Amino acid sequence: MAKIPLLLSLIILFGNSMVHAQPSPTASEIFELRSKCHVLSEELMNRMKKEIDLQNPQGHVHFSEKSHYSISKNICYSNISSSFDKSLIDEVYDAQSTEKLADVEYFGIGRPPISGYIKGSPSFEGEKAADFIKSLMESE
Repeated sequence: MAKIPLLLSLIILFGNSMVHAQPSPTASEIFELRSKCHVLSEELMNRMKKEIDLQNPQGHVHFSEKSHYSISKNICYSNISSSFDKSLIDEVYDAQSTEKLADVEYFGIGRPPISGYIKGSPSFEGEKAADFIKSLMESE
């Protein structure tokens, strides 16, 4: 019977973190996850490029991508940039679900953003969206 009060005391003291604790991924697991993340990001960019090429057969749109696997959030972020003439669009997606999380539009390289979007935010402030994208893509 003494085991039950001890167990209750431990649960109260440590919460349910003991029950749900997961080991941190190993270095090789992180490498594998980052590699898969990069592949997902490239695939997403290629699908987007194919759609744009169908809409714009002249093909003057340039694409680039970079990926970031967040260990703490277990999310693969895909940062896809596209440029056409003087316009540049920078977008971040959850590469696994392909859900857009944020975007920023610039008119001219090196100029401040003209608009921005952050999922779940009513604001269209370009600077906030640019900062949000930067924070998602930073290494941990």
